[in-house]
Amino acid sequence: MVAPAIVRPRPAVLVLGVTFIAYHLAAMLTTSAPAVIRDALWPCFSIYAEGLRMTGRFGVFARYTRNASVAVYGVGVDGARQLLSHSSPGRRGAADDRITKIQRKFLQEENRALLGKTYLAYFCRTAAERGLELERTELELERDGAASEVVLSASCRRDR
Repeated sequence: MVAPAIVRPRPAVLVLGVTFIAYHLAAMLTTSAPAVIRDALWPCFSIYAEGLRMTGRFGVFARYTRNASVAVYGVGVDGARQLLSHSSPGRRGAADDRITKIQRKFLQEENRALLGKTYLAYFCRTAAERGLELERTELELERDGAASEVVLSASCRRDR
């Protein structure tokens, strides 16, 4: 039996790969950096990050801000509203921080447009597991010093 040959990459390919990984890591770190650093370095990464959308992420590692929060409510067939999920750990108890950070990304309109309906549809699908019969789900923004505002709604009714 013949042992398989070990394939060694050419040095140029290896250098190119390491360079790409370092550039991508620098671009990712720059998008999360404080404004002073980001503004100075952004011209080096703008085409890669914005044009090619190579550094997009869903904010799992974003810092928690206290001035605004996002809540998901279920509206029953009788019109009663029930809190299904909240981005504030204080309102949800000791819940997973990643869910908090993901849900808080819905503070940005472009994220709501991209994934908001799908996110709300998840709560419609899982309502039966919670013993709820929902008419619709609503995504509500709560800002300090301002009234709460429903910014997105998804119907849970299925035409039969």
